[in-house]
Formats: sequence, structure tokens, C-alpha cells
Amino acid sequence: MPSETIGDLPWQSIHPLLIALFIFLLRGLNLTLSTVSTLLVVRGFRLATWMLTFCQSILFITVIQGVLKNMDSLLNVVAYAGGYATGILAGILLESRISPGHSMLRIVSCSRGEAIFNALHQNGFGATIISGRGKDGMVASILCFLRRRDIKQVHTTVLEIDEDAFIVSENVRQLLGGWHT
Repeated sequence: MPSETIGDLPWQSIHPLLIALFIFLLRGLNLTLSTVSTLLVVRGFRLATWMLTFCQSILFITVIQGVLKNMDSLLNVVAYAGGYATGILAGILLESRISPGHSMLRIVSCSRGEAIFNALHQNGFGATIISGRGKDGMVASILCFLRRRDIKQVHTTVLEIDEDAFIVSENVRQLLGGWHT
């Protein structure tokens, strides 16, 4: 008789190598979702986090059931641990690819601030330039708000203009008013 329980799979009828592969893949997917949802929480994406953690919970119950019902196999324990480690790495890589949210770059240039400022505007990025004084005299401090996925492009642009520029990247949780990317 088929079970009505979610995650109650017929573990005994599945080949042991397939069980280990199944545990590895589900645990990896589970941790990928966990890592991405944690990073989304930090950036304030509540609904996406809720949906991911809901799916993650179902996957976790399924995987734990498979491991606990097959604890006599070292292969399953290794598959669980390997899926865990792989899932964390995959989550970090996935999050860096989708790069949700905004960042603020603080760019400090001793000699090429105006050129950097103009290049940012020409490339469609909002920027504000502020005069300041550094250890060796006057500097230009440029604030640039941008989508996280555009950081590498702006970083490259800035360093092409001033290879000695100092760049700090900060996550922006909320961006209100003014210029939006």
C-alpha cells in the first residue's frame, strides 16, 4: 500500500549506490537552498527566503529519513557529508551568479577622481564626488551605488583610469530616493 507520508520512500527497493547518490544530490540541493536563503535574508528578501526555506525543509526531511533508515552504510554517511559540503559551495557560487541587491562603492583617487566620476556617468552609473584630504593631500572620494552584479565592471573601469585607486564595496540593504540602478 502506498504511503501517504511525504518523504517516505521505498528505500529497501533502491540499489545502494543510487541511495547514496540520491542522498548526496538532495543534501547538496538542500544546503544550496539554505546558503542562498541565508544570503537573501541578509539582503532583506523575505518572501524569497520563506519559499526557499519551505522547500529546504521538505528536502531535509526526505534526506534525513534516507540516512537514518540506511545508517548501516558508510557510503550513505559519506554521501550525506559530501552533499553538505558541496551544497554550501554551490549555494555560494549560485548566489554570486545571481547577485541580488545593490552595493555602494567608495572610490578614492588622489589624481584621477574627475575622470573616474565622468566615466561612471558615461557608463550609466550614478555617482557623487566629494573632495577630501588624505595623508598626501587632496583626494576625490566617489560614492557609486550600483547593482551587485555590476561591481566587476565598475572595478575594471576605475582601475583602467587610476590603477592606484582605493575601492571599498559595501552591501546596501535599502536604497531610497535619488538615483536607482
